[in-house]
This record gives sequence, structure tokens and C-alpha cells, in this order.
Amino acid sequence: MLWELRKQVRSVLLLYGYFGLQSETDDEEGGLGRQSIAAMMDRLDPNGLFNAMPRCNPLSAGFPMARRVVAVGAGADPLLNNTVALAGTHSSVRSIIAERCPHGFLSTVLPSQAAMRALGHAAELV
Repeated sequence: MLWELRKQVRSVLLLYGYFGLQSETDDEEGGLGRQSIAAMMDRLDPNGLFNAMPRCNPLSAGFPMARRVVAVGAGADPLLNNTVALAGTHSSVRSIIAERCPHGFLSTVLPSQAAMRALGHAAELV
């Protein structure tokens, strides 16, 4: 039933995507290093379904994807490779990069101009 409901979704906007690829840095101070990401995945997916079942892994060609997906990534985010890989795996995914922005670039009271441009572009696409 849940999989049938997913087919009704017309568009999806993704921010700060993590889809299974490791961080591009080993720096654990900001919580985005390999150990931190592995700990997060252990907590979110204790049974390992993400890697065991293609329909649970967004980077699998068999993952059921909405018809229109916009993934906004941050240009200076060590996890940006996830957004790029998602767009490379599924033709329905458009990636937008907030240039020079770090991970969490929307968590400030006044986001940067680059962040606002990326969000504006995303709003036009969804």
C-alpha cells in the first residue's frame, strides 16, 4: 500500500541529501566524517535494509522515484557527492548546487545569497 501511495507523489524537494555515499572528508569535528555518518546510518537503519534491498536504497536503479525530484546540495558540503550521485542515477532528479555553501546552509536566520538563489531555482522546478 505504501509503495502505491508513493506513485501519487508529483514532486519532491530534497535538502541536505544523504543517500549512502561516505563523506568526502575524515574530519569528525563537524559531525560529517566517516565515523559520524556510519553511526547515523546504524541508528537509522539498524537492520541494514538500505544496502540489502534495492527499493530501500535511493542510489539503486530499482528505487521507486517520484516523477519530479529536485535535490538541493551545498557546494562546500562533504556530502555533496550524494546529491550528484542521486541525479546521476535517476533521470527524474534535477540537482541544484548552492555554490560555496556548507552543509546546513539553510539553518541560519539569514541564508546567504547563494542559498536563496538555489532555493529560488528549486521553487521554479517543483
